[in-house]
Amino acid sequence: AATCTAACTIGHHCPEGSGAPTPCPRNTYMPDMGAATCTVCPAFSSTSGTGATSVQECKCGVGFYSDAVAGSDVSQCVACPEGSTTLTSGATSGSQCVCEEGRYNSVTDDGTVSCPRCRDSIQFSNTEVAGARSVEESACIVGYYKEDVAGTLTCTECDRAVMDCSRPGITVANMPIMRGGWRMSNATSTVYACFN
Repeated sequence: AATCTAACTIGHHCPEGSGAPTPCPRNTYMPDMGAATCTVCPAFSSTSGTGATSVQECKCGVGFYSDAVAGSDVSQCVACPEGSTTLTSGATSGSQCVCEEGRYNSVTDDGTVSCPRCRDSIQFSNTEVAGARSVEESACIVGYYKEDVAGTLTCTECDRAVMDCSRPGITVANMPIMRGGWRMSNATSTVYACFN
């Protein structure tokens, strides 16, 4: 191992062939003075810059959260459950995992939480961002509009001759009508042709 010619503070090391203290590279840390090499962050974690001085500066990446290792002051990064992720890096609890885009939070009667795909509950639906708390937050894809049919949410194909469903998220209430068409109210999907 190389010997530093200047004082080597924590967060620095002396790379082979160099006598100058160098900050530990990104994704490593140096907790003690005088150590020959920097320690690599735990799996699925990284530091925000160079010169980290403790393992606590290693933050779990997106999709993972920090969980303490039994009998140790070190944490490991645990993957969020299937179909979920974190919105940012550095999550410190599984409660920060949210459903991925295209999925929604579902809780069964026994308290089990899962993130089923929107399209499996409402065909032709999706979410545009992560974190949907229920299937009601899903939106229909381009070419379909959302409506309630006898108490069941569905995505119904638009009549392209009279309905403008060129963007996702169209509902009966906000459906744009093509030029030359009209409807009685925004509560109906029945579109009529104008007389003139």
